[in-house]
Amino acid sequence: MYQHLPNICYECGILLNQESLTKEHVPPKCFFPKNDNFSLITVPSCIEHNGGKSNDDEYLLQIISLQILANEKGQNIATNKAVKGILRNKKRTKSLASNATLVYVDEEKTGQLKPTFAFKFDEFKFNNSVSSICKGLYYHEFHKVFNGDIEIYNRSLAKVPVH
Repeated sequence: MYQHLPNICYECGILLNQESLTKEHVPPKCFFPKNDNFSLITVPSCIEHNGGKSNDDEYLLQIISLQILANEKGQNIATNKAVKGILRNKKRTKSLASNATLVYVDEEKTGQLKPTFAFKFDEFKFNNSVSSICKGLYYHEFHKVFNGDIEIYNRSLAKVPVH
């Protein structure tokens, strides 16, 4: 039914049939510019682990794009896609604005501090989304569901001194 992969959900391992089979992009499709012609990875997914994730995928994109560690292409995606998504979601805009803190960082390791903002975000949602990507890539590579533990470490979650 589905490329060369077993017909089980990459996340939960349930057996899929024609009615329950959907495809999940790994990483999420929203991570890529619409005009770039990538060969995106897809894995078989049940409806629960695909249909309800679009909002979480967009949230992950926005949080990653807002990080100062993003490269130039990441910064461009942030301004062109993620920020528009944040502004479209009034609840998310209000949440980010209400907990923004002015911080100074040595972004280029020159000793010169630059002002930027730090935000609190939903770490649980972030980690679940990253974990799903890891499981999808594992499934794509090894053709089986990952049953171990995944530990997410994000360098930008380190304590940043507030001046």
